[in-house]
Amino acid sequence: MRRGLVLLVVCLVFVYGQTSHAADENKGLFVKYVPPKTGKPGARVGGGSRGAGAGGVRLVALVPDHTGFTSKPQPALCWHASKPLAAHVEITLNDDRSVAPLLEKQIAVPEKNGIQCVHLRDYGLMLKPGVEYQWFVAVVPDPVQRSKDIVSGGIISYAGPSKDLDNRVISSTGLETAAAYAEAGFWYDAVGILAEMHQARPDDNSLTEQMNSLLKQVGLSEVDGR
Repeated sequence: MRRGLVLLVVCLVFVYGQTSHAADENKGLFVKYVPPKTGKPGARVGGGSRGAGAGGVRLVALVPDHTGFTSKPQPALCWHASKPLAAHVEITLNDDRSVAPLLEKQIAVPEKNGIQCVHLRDYGLMLKPGVEYQWFVAVVPDPVQRSKDIVSGGIISYAGPSKDLDNRVISSTGLETAAAYAEAGFWYDAVGILAEMHQARPDDNSLTEQMNSLLKQVGLSEVDGR
């Protein structure tokens, strides 16, 4: 009986410790982005809202105002929509070596507003190191008159991580991992991790604060990272 009680206490202490760790995970740590020294400036493309046909939605690709880097050949591409979308959505990916787009797909219309992401692995597409790719998300209210599209996007480039970053990522989780990527200049990895964490814990306001803080660092202060 006494042995069973001891085991129960040990289990409760372990569960409490895990819960406390999860609760404390976001305290005192804010993700700080350090832009890379290389990369094309002025790489962010518009967005915004346009006309009643688009329902007055504001569309913003979550990209820096320069070439953003990823350490993964199949990263997530994320954007923010201010309202639920009534029109269909397209994702396009180009490079400067190909005539036709590498990716041009209509995707399922998100059921709610906020941050949305697509993953290149879902399309069997892998980025090549050292190539700058342009990507765009478009809301298409009228497929016949594409001039009404709302378009936003940026430039992404794939570069393998250093051994130091690899070691830091292996020994970290959650926000620590996002912070490691951001400090190393890998914008898309940091945003992708925060977006994934927020999707798993949508009511965690501290994650919203983390995303908002990161977006403000690249001039996207108008986006509410929910």
